[in-house]
Amino acid sequence: MGAMLLGTTALAMGLGLGLATGGPAMAQVSVSTWSDPTGGGVWDSNGNWDDPSIGPNDVPDGIGDLAIIPDAVGGPHTIDLEAGSFTVNALSLGSDFILSNGTLTLGGTTPQITYTAASGQSRLASTLSVVLNAGTTADVAAGGTLIVDGVVSGAGALAKAGDGTLVLTGVNTYAGGTTLGAGTLRLGAFGGTPATLGTGALLLDGGVFEVTDGAAGATTFTVTNDITVAGTATVRAPGDDVLVLGDATATFTRNAGSALTLSSGAGGR
Repeated sequence: MGAMLLGTTALAMGLGLGLATGGPAMAQVSVSTWSDPTGGGVWDSNGNWDDPSIGPNDVPDGIGDLAIIPDAVGGPHTIDLEAGSFTVNALSLGSDFILSNGTLTLGGTTPQITYTAASGQSRLASTLSVVLNAGTTADVAAGGTLIVDGVVSGAGALAKAGDGTLVLTGVNTYAGGTTLGAGTLRLGAFGGTPATLGTGALLLDGGVFEVTDGAAGATTFTVTNDITVAGTATVRAPGDDVLVLGDATATFTRNAGSALTLSSGAGGR
């Protein structure tokens, strides 16, 4: 049975924080679509992207650019960044694609990553570094799963939206904090090393926060971030895995009207 341990944690009743809504609209410079859903290839090739509005220079690489990768046919297929660095404002992923080997920065106004398929999964591989230059929303459709094996870094925050599942398996360092508003946010373990959230507070405003490495035996996950419960949320550690919440300096705040359920219910990668 999974276990959850509350560390030496200061309990406080505080004012509520909510999942930010609204804000300025994204200003995409180009909207480029991966042209062949039946195969992979290299990111930095104009022939692999299609944006009729801008002519032959289709490769998405700019703080206003939107990269659209549709559902794969006969996948999974790999898109290789060839150790390069690229920036987009938004990345829209369908099922059965893997992005690998490079650095992808989310920048510009209200950046986001979206997984659009109602089933299946796509993956940002361990060889792909993800940099959040601003507060970024990861919106995963119900029934879908987006797995991020690479390290997520940068000054920005990460907000989980949508009823699907976002899996983080790296030792992440992004500094803006984490908000769970809907669906499932899961910490896994790539190569046997338990994942971590970045620095900054964890705001539970809905959904399920869980830890599991999906393997036999117990893995201990430690979350030392300050935690605020602002909505109705569940925290769980399925199977034999152990979740340790807090340390000698972390704070735990439950806002009036919020509810938190601690569970060792079923789950898994």
